Amino acid sequence: MTDTKPEEKPVEAVAAEVEETKAEEEKKERTGIVSDASVLPESDDPKEIVKQVEFYFADSNLRYDKFLYGLVGEENKWVDIALVAGFNRMRRFKNLENIKKALEESELMEMNEEKTKMRRKKAMVMMKDPKTVDKAIVRSIYAKGFGVETKTTQFDLEKFFEGTGVQVNAVRLRRDDDKVFKGSVFVEFKTVDDMKKFLDLEEKPEWEGKKMALIDPKAEDSDDKDKLPTAEKAAKESEDGIKYMTKQGFVEMKMKAIEEGKIKPKDYNKANKFDAFKKESGARSSSGNRGGRGNGRGHGRGNGRGGRGGRGNHRDQRDWRERRDDDRKGDFKDRRGGRDNRGPGRDGESKSGQQYRADGVPIIKTGEDTEKRNLKRGRDEGEVGDGADSLKRSKTDAAEEASA
Repeated sequence: MTDTKPEEKPVEAVAAEVEETKAEEEKKERTGIVSDASVLPESDDPKEIVKQVEFYFADSNLRYDKFLYGLVGEENKWVDIALVAGFNRMRRFKNLENIKKALEESELMEMNEEKTKMRRKKAMVMMKDPKTVDKAIVRSIYAKGFGVETKTTQFDLEKFFEGTGVQVNAVRLRRDDDKVFKGSVFVEFKTVDDMKKFLDLEEKPEWEGKKMALIDPKAEDSDDKDKLPTAEKAAKESEDGIKYMTKQGFVEMKMKAIEEGKIKPKDYNKANKFDAFKKESGARSSSGNRGGRGNGRGHGRGNGRGGRGGRGNHRDQRDWRERRDDDRKGDFKDRRGGRDNRGPGRDGESKSGQQYRADGVPIIKTGEDTEKRNLKRGRDEGEVGDGADSLKRSKTDAAEEASA
């Protein structure tokens, strides 16, 4: 009796499964989005296949792709090739065997022995320090004036910038809260030198017959166009042609406008874009069944088992007077601490976080002490604020997300 290899599902069948898996997420994500990958022509070009797969798994995309990062994770787990073949922009590559053959030449990806799964050769380095997260800003530009979005806008813009002969990592269409295209983009180049090459081009590329022009920050004051709906504003700005500047310059320009009161910072009470670098640790602690990195006493930031080595978050929510009265009734028998988390443990602190004096009376923090502690926690967690504006992310993020 000979072994038979399980029959692989055709790409069309896998695509249907992926569609079902991502249906709810895409429903939320695609509100207002017009660009449609189904208009792309069919192809078996190995270079195009590798280019698309490497884009999905590159740092410039993976950190922002909630669905794909959920499969890969920080551990760099294997992902089914057939699954990726079902992604929107991969569906034009109809032959699964051609996809596998093309991946053999990938510098970023590797396949398992059975050639059924793939992963990055080197895992993405997770940068949790807010100061180092957006290293791409130094090799990126901002450009506007591309008008209202069509089904091919995303792909046309990619060809437009790649057609300059400079290596591009990603072209990101900027959108409002309803996903409507603002008519502007962030273009991330492969290196800083690539960005400089683009900026130094003697012959600037043309878009619909108009050459790109450098933005003058002094001439970018708010005007009547800012009061228009996003699509109408994008259409109006396109009449002035394509304008560009470095992304760093754009952020600085927006920060100045925010400080002068010309524009408002983004409302961070609304859902923010997924970013594995900034949200990965927070997502863990907010899940409810795992605590954050606690201090060994079960004081993790999450509400689950507590931090590493902790027994859980058993904070006593009673008023301190009730706890004092109960302690007095018990003649402070539990003052030295124990598994009931009532008395003080080491350094006069109970497992509930309450601090006590040597005689068992709870120490009550003043409002000033609490404010100082909150400010310190804010600094530790990368929060910034000036009293009038309780931003939870850096000023750079606020300006970057502000309307153009």
